[in-house]
Amino acid sequence: MYQQKNSDENYYAVFGQYILTKEVFDHLEKNIKNNCLENGEIHLTTALEQTRVDNGMVGFVVDGKSYDVGLPSEYVKTFCEYSHI
Repeated sequence: MYQQKNSDENYYAVFGQYILTKEVFDHLEKNIKNNCLENGEIHLTTALEQTRVDNGMVGFVVDGKSYDVGLPSEYVKTFCEYSHI
C-alpha cells in the first residue's frame, strides 16, 4: 500500500506477475469476438475485472515501497535512492 505524503488517502498499485486462469482467457476471447475495445484496444485489465466479478481474485499486499518510474522526475528520485546519491 502506498500512502501519499500529507494525505490520509491510500493508493493501491498492481505490479509484478499474474497467474492467469482459463476464465481470464475466456473473457479475453469473448471481448475479442465482440470487439469490446477501450481506446482502440482489447484490455487485459477488463478481462481481469470480469473474472474478479465472476469468480473472485486473490492478491498479495507487499510490505515494501513502490516507485513510479513512468515520470522522469520520479525516475530520478528512484535512481538517487537506489544509488545512495
